[in-house]
Amino acid sequence: MLWIVIEVIVSLILAVAGALLGDGYKDPMYTYWLCVIMLYSIIMGVLLKKVDSQENEIKILKDKLSALMITKRTNGEQTFDIAIYPKCSDSLFQTNRSIPMEIIINAPYPCNKAPDIKLVSNKQMIVKVNRNTVSFNKFADNYEYFLPSDGYSAIYRSNTFFKYELELTFNTPGEYTIKPFVGTDGLNSMVQQTFNIR
Repeated sequence: MLWIVIEVIVSLILAVAGALLGDGYKDPMYTYWLCVIMLYSIIMGVLLKKVDSQENEIKILKDKLSALMITKRTNGEQTFDIAIYPKCSDSLFQTNRSIPMEIIINAPYPCNKAPDIKLVSNKQMIVKVNRNTVSFNKFADNYEYFLPSDGYSAIYRSNTFFKYELELTFNTPGEYTIKPFVGTDGLNSMVQQTFNIR
């Protein structure tokens, strides 16, 4: 709050000095216009700082999510840590709207290759990777979408941490249960996520 007061005082001093140096006392319209420009710059500064603080908050939350995933298991269980992270607010979860998603995977040990992913859903949806539609197989009232590791590239990749981007489009309203099965080097894991689509 202190920086706003300082910014306002400095802007007013600059406006008055500019008006005096530019013969603003002879034409008050010049002074008013200079004040409007200073007010505009103050408002833009406040808005830009607000956006910057929100971006920092989002980064902190993503780092917390990563820290939770990377935490080592104490019982010695060897499984992948998997998270499905929608890159939009839940107000955008509507039918026939493309929703960008990230699948974040953390392996318990270094992997020779990126894991293959199989998405299993209780309802049909459209899955796109790199703007290409992924075909599905219907098996036991579920829809299976295979995303082989060589079929698309990870946004970020190390030998233990993988982050993928894809787009999901839900055809009908209702509750969608999505289970990503992840596997490589003889290690397989699964997590379940439910989305309510309006």
